[in-house]
Amino acid sequence: MSVNLGFYDLFSYLMPGLLYLYVINEFMRIIGAKFIDVESWLRAGQAPEFSVLLPILLVAYIAGHVFDAIALRFFFQFIYRLRNKEGASSQSLKVIKEKHPELDIKFKSKDWEILFTFLRQRNIDTAQNIDRFQADSVMLRNVALGVLLLAPLHLFLFFSTMTWVYLLITLCEILVCVITISESFKFRMWFFTNIFESSLLYGRNVEEVINYESKKEKKRKTTIDG
Repeated sequence: MSVNLGFYDLFSYLMPGLLYLYVINEFMRIIGAKFIDVESWLRAGQAPEFSVLLPILLVAYIAGHVFDAIALRFFFQFIYRLRNKEGASSQSLKVIKEKHPELDIKFKSKDWEILFTFLRQRNIDTAQNIDRFQADSVMLRNVALGVLLLAPLHLFLFFSTMTWVYLLITLCEILVCVITISESFKFRMWFFTNIFESSLLYGRNVEEVINYESKKEKKRKTTIDG
């Protein structure tokens, strides 16, 4: 794994994982169970020691992975299917074909994985840039789920205390959820779009992409022999 990809992976799961831990902590506080007083950490001289912070970061990273499965399968994909019956890869490829009909593109939506594998081998810089779109999409869909999980907690506080600020917070959380899930869709579309567009440099179908290097080498030898 490259350094950049490692950073994107950490970025995708650690930050949302901290949000998920905060949601769990807030739930424990509301039901009267033991919880961590996060607000006290913000006071001068009250910041947790590294020996305490490190396990929290580790648990947050794991929580980010665990909840991402929920965010992807039971939240993100469900909402995406409501908006668009086609998958993101199919929709991205459709847009590219409509944009460049003269290229007679023969890629299929399911080809994105093998195409991305070849991009990693042949152009690591481009692959890392594409990985960034996926990392952003993963982070944003988890932020959307985390914020959505906070909304019913604050709604409960509104009804139990009749403090209008909790209702305002709930509405803001729903708005943030809608915005972040929309941005996550956008970055996921960009992820697939860039895979297909970058692969066009090597061919119009999977076979041409696979045989690109051998054809390039054969052409080079022919030029030298000629």
